[in-house]
Amino acid sequence: MRIAHLRDSSQRGRGRTRARPRVPKLVIDTTGVSPTILGDPVYSCTYPNQAARADATAACFQEPVNLRPQCFQQIEIDFPNIKQCATQRPPRHSYIDFGTAAEAYGAVDVPFDDLTTIERDTWGPGGVRIDINNVHTQINNSTFFATFSRGLSGRATADLWLTLYGNSPTLPCVATSSLVGCPDVELTNMKVNVALSGIGPSAYDNTRLGFDQILSTFYFDRNLNGVPDWMVTAFVDIDKIIHDIVEHNIERALGSTAGRIALEKALTALAVHKVKPDPNAMGGGIKRFYRGWYESGALMVDYEPEPPPQMQ
Repeated sequence: MRIAHLRDSSQRGRGRTRARPRVPKLVIDTTGVSPTILGDPVYSCTYPNQAARADATAACFQEPVNLRPQCFQQIEIDFPNIKQCATQRPPRHSYIDFGTAAEAYGAVDVPFDDLTTIERDTWGPGGVRIDINNVHTQINNSTFFATFSRGLSGRATADLWLTLYGNSPTLPCVATSSLVGCPDVELTNMKVNVALSGIGPSAYDNTRLGFDQILSTFYFDRNLNGVPDWMVTAFVDIDKIIHDIVEHNIERALGSTAGRIALEKALTALAVHKVKPDPNAMGGGIKRFYRGWYESGALMVDYEPEPPPQMQ
């Protein structure tokens, strides 16, 4: 069975009137201007009486020595050392929101970690602080493109390409020294490539298509015109930091158990759609997969078909 390309699946359901699904989004922002999702749970404790206890203790030390024990005892009555703990989910400005369709497959939104204002020293006075100004995209026909290519041992790799956009300037820069300025920098031609290699029967469930590895690469161009020579090295370091953080978080989101299962279900749904394009047809689906490989620009799979239902 031949699967042409992943965008075929976007053609289904056109012309029907139904609620608009929430589309998947990728957002990378350290300026705080982007919409937020709830982050991972954070467990923290506070001591609500701590400031009052400190003030009362200081006041007790102003009392005569013979009155201090009674004063300290009263502190425990008036301001007991209470500890309050709770789990909260703070808002996050950088994340992958998988959207309605992927979440139906079990995907879970993933906030980015380790993404804050980037600070680097420079050869000149002080250093620089760089923010990422709401780099974002929504996955649709104008931003998303997918192809299959040949991987190791003739297995297929799905190459998913996503175009990103950002507010201007993309990298607002502030110098830490008041003696010098720091020019803002624009990023252009921003694209993320996600490669799913070794597509074949899932190692855990041969009724699904799976893959071996996820590799993410963030591509962009940037022009350092107007940036002093002694700042250029800092921007080269910042390039690497941006690459590492974005690629790590995308791989973490898609490589999580929920993300991997959702991708496997999407690949499987595409295969089933190609085998059985009519959802009302009886039988003719896929019972299990035997192997997958690449041939002539397409993913090929061997599979056992579903038997038609027994006639009563």
